[in-house]
Amino acid sequence: MKKRIISFLLILLLTFTLLPAAVFAASPAVDTDQASYTAGNTVNVLLSSSSDLMIEVFRGDAATGTKLISSATSNKAYSFKTGTDWAAGTYTVVVGAGSNMASCTFKLSASSGGSPSAQYVYLSVYGPDSVLLSGKQISYVNGMSAYTILKNYSGLSVASSWSNSYGGYYVSSVSGYSELDYGSMSGWMYSVNGTVPNVSASSYTLSAGDNVLWFYTKNGYSAMYSQPSSDTSAQQTTFTADDTGTAFFARDKLSAIAQIGKGFSVNAAEGDISLSPEGTRALSEKLGLNEELKVEVAKTDASASKFAVVSSSKTIAALDVSITAGSTEIKSGFGSMTISIKVGAAYKNRNLSILHLKEDGSHELLTGSVDAGGVLSFSTASLSTFVVMLASDIPVEYRFADIKAGEWYTKYVQYVYGNGLMTGSSDTTFAPSASLSRAMLVTVLYRMAGSPSSTAKSSFKDVKDSSKWYYNAVAWASENGIINGYGDESFGIDDNITREQMAAIFYRYAKYKGYDVSAGDDINILSYDDSLQISEWAYPALQWAIGEGIITGTSSDRLSPAGTATRCEAAAVITRFKENIKS
Repeated sequence: MKKRIISFLLILLLTFTLLPAAVFAASPAVDTDQASYTAGNTVNVLLSSSSDLMIEVFRGDAATGTKLISSATSNKAYSFKTGTDWAAGTYTVVVGAGSNMASCTFKLSASSGGSPSAQYVYLSVYGPDSVLLSGKQISYVNGMSAYTILKNYSGLSVASSWSNSYGGYYVSSVSGYSELDYGSMSGWMYSVNGTVPNVSASSYTLSAGDNVLWFYTKNGYSAMYSQPSSDTSAQQTTFTADDTGTAFFARDKLSAIAQIGKGFSVNAAEGDISLSPEGTRALSEKLGLNEELKVEVAKTDASASKFAVVSSSKTIAALDVSITAGSTEIKSGFGSMTISIKVGAAYKNRNLSILHLKEDGSHELLTGSVDAGGVLSFSTASLSTFVVMLASDIPVEYRFADIKAGEWYTKYVQYVYGNGLMTGSSDTTFAPSASLSRAMLVTVLYRMAGSPSSTAKSSFKDVKDSSKWYYNAVAWASENGIINGYGDESFGIDDNITREQMAAIFYRYAKYKGYDVSAGDDINILSYDDSLQISEWAYPALQWAIGEGIITGTSSDRLSPAGTATRCEAAAVITRFKENIKS
């Protein structure tokens, strides 16, 4: 009986090898749904067993041909699509579990669609302490698996065996690094596009553009080797832009860079940009398979732009940075980008301000540091125009939310802020309409004088704490006869300064500096309707201030001497004083 069964199987085997698509009687058996296909068609493989089976497809025969697909299935059918670039000829399908193997063949004719554009997958291999393979580009073959790409395309020595428990091939050693070398949990794992799949590598079918990382682990979930965090250059793949400051990237290139734990940098004539691996991956995911990412770093003229920011003399550098995915411009969603600009040795070891002007009309202020080589670096989470300036030259309408371009006082606020004479009421506001206190005005004069050192002590009963921000200014001004207190021996630090008090203080300061205070002798101050409201001690000061053009009326016929001076009015008086008064 046994001899009859063996003879029967031999007859079947001989019969099936003479047919183009024969079904083996031995278990498992394999066949294809038809004997011939055109390149690009889907091949349906029919199996007689639903147990875990390894399927491999070869161009030519299994012994000498090129392996194109290595996958696993537990179904009675397995489908794969032939590549449109597969050559015409005979192909072999081999299935098996352990030593139980079967095969069949099919014919393939050339595709009528012409040669397609090349598509790739990328492979990296991290050993316990080094990179064994970094981002190798491999022509994509439809149906290739995460196992196949390592075994057949890495060029590394790979030891593997079929595992029923894993339902696929199990990698036990790569380039001499074997499982258990670093402990009971050590061995080889793989990830695809940054994710560790919960299937055998031989069961994971890749797609074009995928990035595969095989890594050695000692804890069963993370790689032993990683790029040193202090070595920025080791974490970056650097590209050089063309003469226009433009660089192009395909999705698969970006994915490959991110997959091996790197970001990318673009070096352009006007500046460099750098993205993290997470940002690189985010951008690659915004691209279709046949789309490119376009990065542009170009010089711009901020003074001539639609923003009309400042004169070119105030601008240290100005860049437009843009990223386009396919036809869509990307403004954000890439994490944090580092931008580096050569600003010159004159600014080395200094901090500079960057005015980021956005397309929607909004803006933000950034700060960057200049290294010893004169290169400014700063970070941003969105793109558009970047104007590098000294902090003092940033237009106040961009610095303070309550200062608007075109207001009568804007240029005065710009002057006092830019020259460090007045600060904002907060980081984002100036409070132009708020009243100015007596302590604030005296402090401004103290700054105008260069904050001279003084051993003077305050004699005012409300200015006794030498740690207060106004103490030195008040003591200095009192010592030099620039200010007077009230009759009760107080200064009134928090009292709002009046217009006539402000005139008097500036008048005394001019005399302290030795300036000519004869201007205004021919001014008829009594011509103002409210002249009788002027305090007697304030007449000479107001007459001088009006004559010098430092103070103007609140209308054509009123001076409002007892009116409270606002911060923007004080800014105007300070600016006019600095511009008009000569020694």
